[in-house]
Amino acid sequence: MTLKIGALKIGGLVLTCTLVAPAAAFAQLTAPAERAQIELGPVSLYPSVQLVEAGYDDNVFNETVDPKGDYTFTLASRILVVTKIAQNELMFSSGADYVWFKEYVSERNNNLKHAVRFNLSVSRWKPYVGATRTETQSRPNSEIDVRAKRLEHSAVVGSNFNLTARTAITASAQADDSAYDDGETFRGVALDDALDRRGQLYSGGVRYALTPLTTLHVTGNYQEDVFPQSHTRDATRVSVTPVLEFSPDAAIRGRFSAGYELFKPKDPSLPEHPGIVLDGSVNWATASLTGFDLQVGRNVSYSYQETEPYYISTSVRLAVSQRVFWDAELVANGSRELLSYHWHAGITPPPGAPVRRDTADTYGLGVGVPLHRGLKFVVGMEWQRRESEEHPETGYNRRRLISTFTIGY
Repeated sequence: MTLKIGALKIGGLVLTCTLVAPAAAFAQLTAPAERAQIELGPVSLYPSVQLVEAGYDDNVFNETVDPKGDYTFTLASRILVVTKIAQNELMFSSGADYVWFKEYVSERNNNLKHAVRFNLSVSRWKPYVGATRTETQSRPNSEIDVRAKRLEHSAVVGSNFNLTARTAITASAQADDSAYDDGETFRGVALDDALDRRGQLYSGGVRYALTPLTTLHVTGNYQEDVFPQSHTRDATRVSVTPVLEFSPDAAIRGRFSAGYELFKPKDPSLPEHPGIVLDGSVNWATASLTGFDLQVGRNVSYSYQETEPYYISTSVRLAVSQRVFWDAELVANGSRELLSYHWHAGITPPPGAPVRRDTADTYGLGVGVPLHRGLKFVVGMEWQRRESEEHPETGYNRRRLISTFTIGY
């Protein structure tokens, strides 16, 4: 048995996630390139514990007037288990986020997520199967400012077939569902009636290694979403999405996709929307120890509102980090999300009426300091602002003083 406590890498991306995201999130379930902290023969374990967002939030409920402040923290624990069976790989991850508030006990909650994936290797054929289960009370998105409890499941099956050393054919099928608890509401709308959903996604494409560190993956996708209690939102999507994937060893790391999608509501009174879809998260660094992290996104999302059942979400986030001394870093980051409401159900806007556009902005400043091998402390300030000219009651300002303490991978 080999027991090894790995050193935590101090990076701008980690600090950015601390200042912007509500808690450490699960990425796609893959085995890390780094050696595991704990190794038991063919079994590798990657544990971590974080005290996240410990500090003061001056607008707990994101209220327009008379905001309420409180002290808060989130205790986030994670474990990833990777088991090698010959050329095959079995992975399991589990995690919990306990969110605590001092005064507003109703906002305390415990979020759980479990995921499993099995990668089979049969010569050139590489099939896989996976599933996730998430029980959460986090805010669903920037439109819905309430911690609404919901249960989400997903399952995927797929395969890669290697034609050559650089080319592979890919195919996958995924099913997922999301269900809100009874009694969860936002602005008088029952979220289970509006947003409970079942979805299916089918994809097929070609993967080609442009270089040893860069891969191009072009897929065609068909997606169908059904809302059992609100069929106004039923829709299909057909898209073609080229994706560039960069190795962790490349100068630019991450993935970026830009494609074309036809979004088609099943309600004939609602128009189709052909347009660009984006999904990217890349980071890079210069010789002067300056790091950059860029995230972009654009897609059609489902709204809780009956009269405006969809909106187009366009977002961009940039963080810049600078190593100052020892391994300490300073980070500045900013993001903007634009919510555009182009669809109207049951109402006819006046001729020439402007499209409703809401904005959500976030800015952060912070510093990350390594304390010891495998330990890190982060502290920063964050400012958030949401605005809507058509619906000013949805706007708010928010400031948070937050800190994070991390142990492990």
